[in-house]
Amino acid sequence: PPYPVNFFEPEVVLKLENYKEKIIQAKKADKPAPLWPEYWLQERLDNTWRDTALSTFNNWLGLVYQLTDKNRKTPFMPEVDPGNPLSGL
Repeated sequence: PPYPVNFFEPEVVLKLENYKEKIIQAKKADKPAPLWPEYWLQERLDNTWRDTALSTFNNWLGLVYQLTDKNRKTPFMPEVDPGNPLSGL
């Protein structure tokens, strides 16, 4: 897929394009794929949304915890309306 607009620096795009070419060559030669340059990429990404993503996930997980019965076979706590589980919040 295309890269997100203005997300990667030109140096990162070049590295990803080179990696893509190595993958294609390895596949054609029936060789194992080269290692993904994970640590190199992590050092060059400006991840400004990580805290927001963690907060959103933790809030969602907390809501699931509030509504879910301890018995795994029962989807909701007894006081939760299965037709509208968020109505009591």
